[in-house]
Amino acid sequence: MRKILNFIVILGLVGGSLAFASGTNTFVKSTGNNISTSDFSWTPSITGKADIQSVTIHYSAETDEDIGIYLDSELGATYDTVLATSDSVAITDFFWQPDSKLLLEKDDNLNIRIESGSGDEDFTVTIRGEYQ
Repeated sequence: MRKILNFIVILGLVGGSLAFASGTNTFVKSTGNNISTSDFSWTPSITGKADIQSVTIHYSAETDEDIGIYLDSELGATYDTVLATSDSVAITDFFWQPDSKLLLEKDDNLNIRIESGSGDEDFTVTIRGEYQ
């Protein structure tokens, strides 16, 4: 009986460590800047097929600058897609998560744009995903 209990404990430890190791392809891309007089555009370096899980933008102070998240398709401009936009209301945080799995192919690009306005806020953009 003791050997069976030891085996169950060891199996639980090994199984738990295997489950923990499954997130090794995850990535976080982040950049920051200041919104003042020029628009901001960022295309992060995503170096392979990837599942995009979320995009967050955090401002240092409340702002109403317009935000856009775009897919620049490897298949050309006909397949480029607007994924999300802000509605120009005053915010300090913007969060976007795809409604279903969003796979970027190796040569697709994700582009984040923030239009400038009268504000002077610092911001940070963070993209989370997993290479496939």
